Amino acid sequence: DPAQRSEQARQWADARRAALLQAGQSFVSETVFSHASKLALIQEAQAAGFFVMLLVVALDQPERLLERVAQRVLEGGHPVPPERILTRYPRTLAHLTQAVRLANAAILYDSADVTPGTHTAVATCKGD
Repeated sequence: DPAQRSEQARQWADARRAALLQAGQSFVSETVFSHASKLALIQEAQAAGFFVMLLVVALDQPERLLERVAQRVLEGGHPVPPERILTRYPRTLAHLTQAVRLANAAILYDSADVTPGTHTAVATCKGD
C-alpha cells in the first residue's frame, strides 16, 4: 500500500531527524513545507546551536508543479493528486515565507526555466 509506505517513511525520517538533532550531528532534510512541523524543526535546530541554511527550489505558479509531478511519474517517481498540489500551494508558500525568516540563511532558486544553468537565485542571510 503506497499510503502506508509513505507514512512509514515520514515516521522514519522524523525519528532520524530527531536523533540527529539530539546527537548534535548536522544533516540535510527535504520538505515542501506543507506542514508547520518543519518550521518547528528549524527552531529546534537553532535552539540546539545549529546554523540553518535553506536551499529552496520553487516555482511561482502551482500549475507548473502539475507538469513537474507528471514528468516525475513518467520517470518512475511517486504521484501526487493534482487537487492536493493546488490546495496545499498557498499553505506551502506561507510556511516557506516563515521558514526563510526563521533560517540563518536561505538561497531561493526559481526553477521555472528548465534550461541548464539558467536558474535565478536570491540569497538572504541574517547578521547573527
